[in-house]
Amino acid sequence: MISKSILIVGAVLIVLGLVMIPFPGPGLLVISLGVPVLMGGVVVSAVSRARKSRP
Repeated sequence: MISKSILIVGAVLIVLGLVMIPFPGPGLLVISLGVPVLMGGVVVSAVSRARKSRP
């Protein structure tokens, strides 16, 4: 559950950043926040899947 919410938050941040691209400062800031959050969510979900697959 936690990893899915992290992925959603990262995706929302990136979308917000893309929407705010016409305003250079905040858009780039939101994208630079969203990308690591999204990557972290991918890593967390991969780790949790690996743990579940082990007996």
